[in-house]
Amino acid sequence: MTHRRVLLGLALLVLAGLLYRWHSFAHERYLSEHILGPIQVVGNERELWVFLQVDRQVIRPSRYEHRALVMGNSQEVVKFSLLGLSERVKVATENGPVFHPNLARVFVAQNAVCILMGPSRDSGVSLGVWEGDHFQVVPDEERDALLTKNGLSHSLTWASMDRLLDRATEQNGWQHLYASDWAAYEHTFLWNGMRVRVEGMDVADGLSVRVSCDQLPGFQPATLAWPKSRTQLSREEYGMLWARLERGRGTDR
Repeated sequence: MTHRRVLLGLALLVLAGLLYRWHSFAHERYLSEHILGPIQVVGNERELWVFLQVDRQVIRPSRYEHRALVMGNSQEVVKFSLLGLSERVKVATENGPVFHPNLARVFVAQNAVCILMGPSRDSGVSLGVWEGDHFQVVPDEERDALLTKNGLSHSLTWASMDRLLDRATEQNGWQHLYASDWAAYEHTFLWNGMRVRVEGMDVADGLSVRVSCDQLPGFQPATLAWPKSRTQLSREEYGMLWARLERGRGTDR
């Protein structure tokens, strides 16, 4: 009798554990939040262009370790003069180049702000030229002509591109001042010998990004905001978001 009670107790414990896990699985919640992603900066003596990418990250619950997945992003180009913020432009193209410096490099050539995107499986490097609110990808012939004028070639190895693109930028009177490929909440770089700081902060109503230059007299700091940076997703909402992400990637990946 005692042996049967022990077995029955163990069976009930196992059943309770399975029911708890089923309930947790069925009612899993996923945390969605905005985080400050990759950043690149170019500037000259009078202008500063900050290429900001804000990623939408979803924390997926796991028994062993929560996993963060980037499920989309929004991009902005924030321009500054010596007095502070002069223009804030939301990048219009959803499927445009990312600002991750290992995948694309911002540079200046022929008085145009450009971005060179690394080779994909189907083609070589691509060149985009800034057109007011997006990077317009140019035909291969125009790409080759612009690169050649700046002593570059699309056939160069990607590892050597950063140095060569930065040299072309300097020859056009600009500098590539900073690049970061990871989600840090503080970035610091020098512009005209003065320290500029980009700080991301979680606030009650969203993500706040502040750009300041305390060493430059009269420079007005700029505060940028992305509302509703942190929300809870159900398992079904997460599945729909993941399916939309997969459609955006295409069927060949």
